[in-house]
Amino acid sequence: TIITTLQDSSQNQVGVAKTELQATEKMVEKNMGKELNVLRTYMDKEYPEKVSEYQSGLQQMARNNQELRRQIEMQKKIIDDLGKEIEVLRKHTAALREYVRHPRDLIFEDVLLQRPICTPDMEIVLNIPTEEDLPL
Repeated sequence: TIITTLQDSSQNQVGVAKTELQATEKMVEKNMGKELNVLRTYMDKEYPEKVSEYQSGLQQMARNNQELRRQIEMQKKIIDDLGKEIEVLRKHTAALREYVRHPRDLIFEDVLLQRPICTPDMEIVLNIPTEEDLPL
């Protein structure tokens, strides 16, 4: 009797669970149907209108992005070329600095004779004319 009672109780619980499952499935199907109708309505009516609205803007944005990439590459090339030109100009400037003398030295070159400076360690050779005996 206990076994029969447990079997009957289990079958009743299984029956109740099946009934609840069927009710839940029907409710889920009903809700899914509503959501599906909402999605179909959106996809059929609203989405195409929004895509006609944004399509030209997206295409223009893509073209603008391509143009910006091209401009960036062009500017990078210009920057590299200018960097090379700056190095050449620096070399020329350094060469000119070595060549340029003080203006006073250029103007009074004949007055300000440039002679090497005599340091204490240098040997000095004096070229003083001496009296020579006249040949007889």
